[in-house]
Amino acid sequence: MKRTTADENNTTTPGAHKMTRWKSKATTRAAVIGLAATLMSVTQIGSASADFWSAEKVRIRAATGQSECLTAYERSTDPMVLERCDTDNLRGNWRIIPWNPYDRFMVKNWASGECLDAGAGIRALVYTSPCDRNDSGQVWAFDCNDGGLRSEGPTTHLTWWNDNTVSMRPFLDVPRIKQTWEIVPRPAQC
Repeated sequence: MKRTTADENNTTTPGAHKMTRWKSKATTRAAVIGLAATLMSVTQIGSASADFWSAEKVRIRAATGQSECLTAYERSTDPMVLERCDTDNLRGNWRIIPWNPYDRFMVKNWASGECLDAGAGIRALVYTSPCDRNDSGQVWAFDCNDGGLRSEGPTTHLTWWNDNTVSMRPFLDVPRIKQTWEIVPRPAQC
């Protein structure tokens, strides 16, 4: 014969409701404190220009007026193109990897695991290649004011073209809009 307790019979022992109420208040209090801490940290990150921006999954959208993002081909030997922005298409999603404690970073493709590389020439096509912190063509800076994405290698700007190709060009060598990009989500320092 099985022994039953008061709890199994849906009855409560004296003082149990106080315990449940206390747990409920403690849980609510912890949730409010956690939310406040999260909001404070987000506010601090957004307002502190010295904090470095790091993002796990971003898209690099061209200022075409369309929703076209920098996208890697299946093979790293093929140059970058613009394709419809899509969070599910890993070839068009990138991870920002801090390169220094200031504003330089590397851009790693989610699909290939390789990094955005400006190539060697002033007017070079843009590829991905195995990530190498010593390759200056893989080190980038984003200008929040004008949307310029500049390579530290040949010190040229990422430039999009009407045929959906992407290359590197000297700053303002082409109409400025062609060198304007939006990183989504926006960097914290912007």
